[in-house]
Amino acid sequence: MTEPLKESLVHISDEQLLEEYIAEKQETFDRFLYSMFEQKEIDEFTYKRLSAEELPKDSFHDFIDSLNKLISEMLEVSQRNKLNQILKGAEFIESIEKSDSRYDLAMKKYDSLCDDYRGLKARIEKGFREESQ
Repeated sequence: MTEPLKESLVHISDEQLLEEYIAEKQETFDRFLYSMFEQKEIDEFTYKRLSAEELPKDSFHDFIDSLNKLISEMLEVSQRNKLNQILKGAEFIESIEKSDSRYDLAMKKYDSLCDDYRGLKARIEKGFREESQ
């Protein structure tokens, strides 16, 4: 995964600015994590585990590295969950006839899940970039 915070890898020498930056990024991550939990893109166990992670606050680079690892893990879990939904959808579609009244709706939902899966990484990265501006 491209690191969402790669543009942030600059040296922040002012301690006050560093604390504000870290607090802002932590808040952004917490919002994304909660949003993904609300949208059922991650399960409760993953939500609680990732939200309980203590990120290092004494080193800018350690903080960024740790946060990027959490973002990558959040993305990985979300992608895995989305793939499971796609597989279940495919199994359902295969189990019904094309003439079944549910077929068109099932295909729309399946296509939507595939689009969501393909756009998940970009959505997360875009969200972190927008929050940084």
